[in-house]
Amino acid sequence: GISLFNEKKGSFSTIKIKHLPKLYPDMNIFVYKIIQLKNGDLLAATFLGLVKISKQKNGTFEGYYFSNIPYISSTTNDIVETSEGAIYGTSSGLGLYKINPFKNGYRVDGVFLNGIDLRSVRIDEKDAAWLWIGTGKGLVHFNVSTKKYSVLNEKNGLKNSYVYGVLEDENNNLWISTNGGLSYFDKSINQFYNYTYQDGLQSNEFNTQAFYKSNTNTFYFGGIKGFNWFKSKINSTNFHKPQVAITQMEVNNKLLSRDEILLLHTSHPLPYDSNSFTFNFAALDYTRPEANNIQYKLKGLD
Repeated sequence: GISLFNEKKGSFSTIKIKHLPKLYPDMNIFVYKIIQLKNGDLLAATFLGLVKISKQKNGTFEGYYFSNIPYISSTTNDIVETSEGAIYGTSSGLGLYKINPFKNGYRVDGVFLNGIDLRSVRIDEKDAAWLWIGTGKGLVHFNVSTKKYSVLNEKNGLKNSYVYGVLEDENNNLWISTNGGLSYFDKSINQFYNYTYQDGLQSNEFNTQAFYKSNTNTFYFGGIKGFNWFKSKINSTNFHKPQVAITQMEVNNKLLSRDEILLLHTSHPLPYDSNSFTFNFAALDYTRPEANNIQYKLKGLD
């Protein structure tokens, strides 16, 4: 449910919510996110839809559930408010909806991305005409004016196409939590850099609405085995690519001299009857050897 915490007394009190379905008492509302609106009210995205919380004249708080408005009364897992006061909400089944204040409630002014599993929505901090939306099919870049969008997924370098959340750093680049680890997206060069549990993540799998950026630019991401936190600064041009060295070669199961072949020559011709050739190689970096990946190609064969 939604509760008020009294810091002085150290106690909680449940906020009463009007017009809830009888099958769902206050304590059974699963809350995904709460934001404070520009007018001071609170708006909660819940399993049942949107709940608005207002402070009454007597100092108490009261909640209101919009039971008779389509989309608003359906499961909503994330919400944002634009500078103009419009609200965008994401539903895991219904899509992205836009609402505006109307009388004592809201009016639905559009529904988009219908049928896509949506998990989160974020307004671009540099250009408010764009939204970043986490979905089960990748990261959606959505223009609120034209309603056109593009999808970034594994084909573009994203670690995993199931995106939970997006946070933006001080350079307007993105950190993205997925089902395959964390991805960092450098928007200036459209490049992804990916991190997994081998880099220190709690797990490769993260969770819905388990992400937060503090006012000191510390990032928090929660998953199935805990949570990670870190400062967002990163130099995407400083990724070290280790050199690869051939450490041993055999021809017809006979070891070739390492000094003669590996150090003094860049090539070694073989006669026609030397039809068995074996070589070993290694990446000369031991920071995290299990993450080193090597590609090789036999020209004229592969």
